[in-house]
Amino acid sequence: MWGSYAGNKRKLCQAYYTENKDELCKEGVPEEIATKRQKNLDYFHAHKEKFTYKSPLLKEKVNCDTCGKELSNKYALKRHMEFHEGITVKCTICDKDISRPNFDKHLKFHQGDKSFACDICEYTFVTSCDLKRHKYTHIDNDARPHKCSDCGIKYSRPYLLKLHYTNTHTKEGQQVRKKKEERISQLLQSHNISFDRELHVNYTCFETSFKYARVDFSISRDWGHILLEVDEDQHATYEQLCETTRMSNICSALVGQGKIVFLRYNPDGFTVDGERTTRAKSTRHEKLIDTILHYTPSMDLEIVYQNYSMSNGKPSVYYETGYGLREYVHL
Repeated sequence: MWGSYAGNKRKLCQAYYTENKDELCKEGVPEEIATKRQKNLDYFHAHKEKFTYKSPLLKEKVNCDTCGKELSNKYALKRHMEFHEGITVKCTICDKDISRPNFDKHLKFHQGDKSFACDICEYTFVTSCDLKRHKYTHIDNDARPHKCSDCGIKYSRPYLLKLHYTNTHTKEGQQVRKKKEERISQLLQSHNISFDRELHVNYTCFETSFKYARVDFSISRDWGHILLEVDEDQHATYEQLCETTRMSNICSALVGQGKIVFLRYNPDGFTVDGERTTRAKSTRHEKLIDTILHYTPSMDLEIVYQNYSMSNGKPSVYYETGYGLREYVHL
């Protein structure tokens, strides 16, 4: 409301200045005009204070109780909750049901408008909000303000810290992880695929700060091994430097045992070019089994991501600071 008022006042001031430019430049602003202008400014600020800063919806930042995301105000939280409540609008172009807060961005996706580019990497985005969110991935670890009180790992955003704590340091989070891994275990067994569960890979034979790693599933193939990892929430709370170092260490420990394919499977939600995407569980499982049975690597080490967020045809993690195995990612 007050924005329109400000626009009208600005036009009036500009018109007055244009008509009386010579007089104002020589003699300054007449006293009666200055007094009237001050009264108008006082009224304007009182108007702004009344309708903006004291509004209960726009008073202070709030966090979502469901996912921990920080929102600018209660109105933004109300719109954000529509994601969790599944409120959708049908797109007339592709006939998809799109969450209402994401609908404008979805239309830009159809128009191919990705005009917001990261000045650090080649990643491009539909909205400035997506670009701002992406730039958090380039913040150095030491500069990240949100630190886990249990293990000391740092995050750039508070919701990532909450997600990490819930998944890693609570009994409920660990149980959820085990349930998702057990679901994949049952899927492999139903297709008569043999595997080793939680394979222990020893690092003591070479110099590293870690002693060992556990791989969720190791599946032997004629050409080597598929190391299947069930990455809940795309391991969004994991440092990519740690993730790639771990894969490098595992590959070094298994040298001489044939080719290695890391199959990183995300059982949760993901986006494609910034747009939330749904994929049926049965479709995900079919693709996973097809990859295990028919994939043949061309290099000694390859990394395959399934159901990970994508941008410009590449996994989003590909662009993150600290990702050191880009040449091995299967695109």
